[in-house]
Amino acid sequence: MTYEVVTYRPELKRQVTELQRHLWSPDPALNAAYLEWKHEQNPYVEAPLIHLALHRGQVVGMRGMFGARWQVGDPPRTFLAPCAGDLVVAPDHRNRGLVLKILETAVNDLANGEYAYIFSLSASPATQLGSLMAGWRGAGSLELAHRRPPETAGRGDPWAAAWRRARRLDTASGRVERLVDRWGGKPRPFRALDRNGTRGGLEASRHVSLEPAQRPKAMAALVERIGGDGRIRHVRDREYFAWRFRNLRSLYRLLF
Repeated sequence: MTYEVVTYRPELKRQVTELQRHLWSPDPALNAAYLEWKHEQNPYVEAPLIHLALHRGQVVGMRGMFGARWQVGDPPRTFLAPCAGDLVVAPDHRNRGLVLKILETAVNDLANGEYAYIFSLSASPATQLGSLMAGWRGAGSLELAHRRPPETAGRGDPWAAAWRRARRLDTASGRVERLVDRWGGKPRPFRALDRNGTRGGLEASRHVSLEPAQRPKAMAALVERIGGDGRIRHVRDREYFAWRFRNLRSLYRLLF
């Protein structure tokens, strides 16, 4: 089968959001909003850095690079280095070397532009292997960590036993609320945090506030006061904070 790798064009947006049902969300409308936030509204690039694989004019593969600004050194110097992500291939076109073809085209195009570096911070094992085959180099070991809820811990764990007893002593209304969350309601991962955040009477509650939205100016001012130690990291300025937490595929709570 023949494929053509092209750069993103607005007229292909609908096809991209449909293709990303295999990676982002089953809802094309949410996928469109996510694409707009991550790539079209990205503050560090003028146009989306997306490469698409076409077969007979249809989008069957995608690799995105979202803009990112980094700093390193003391005093810090900044530079642009896109981050790779959003790699997906339609099921009927997998295992045909298409991923490698997209990766090679994307890297060659970006290498001929203004970018000296490209980072990949969230590659799956398969994507990592494909990237290494395409000439990428490993810069360090980074693994995904999980926090295991106490109720799923082993039966011999005393903390898990205490947790289970506390859950059994919960009120009937609390049990009903959890059932609604699980079976009929919208995802509410911050239910307990929001409920406890409204409680007063503690010394800390007079100084700490729980909010769903960011304060870009104040957050950037805090980062500037703290300073840095010269290690490489993403620039955390007002522009970054104003953009970063508008991701519609995530829910946020911030403590100030």
